[in-house]
Amino acid sequence: FLGFRATILGVLYPLTGWLTDTIIGRERAINLSLWSCWCGILLQCISYSIQYGTCGLPVNIAKYGISVVAIIALFIGTAGLFTNAPAYGLDQLMDKSNTHIRAFVHWAIW
Repeated sequence: FLGFRATILGVLYPLTGWLTDTIIGRERAINLSLWSCWCGILLQCISYSIQYGTCGLPVNIAKYGISVVAIIALFIGTAGLFTNAPAYGLDQLMDKSNTHIRAFVHWAIW
């Protein structure tokens, strides 16, 4: 699963970066990414609350459908955050010393 996740995020990073630079804007992209992550977590919690096997096949299909939509929302939100949050933070540190910038990059990225 980790290889699959890294591949999907590796494809989404350039896409979200391009969308941010050309259409959305950095602040709006971070806001939308946070909302996407929140909705993905909420949908995942809803899909976990549906009991497996207690209802018929349509409920199980709905459970897995909700779970897939939640994972897609989490992937998009995560890619948007990891693409834009460090750049947005570095914009806020333009007048700070190199020590502050290095500390931010160290803690935000690694």
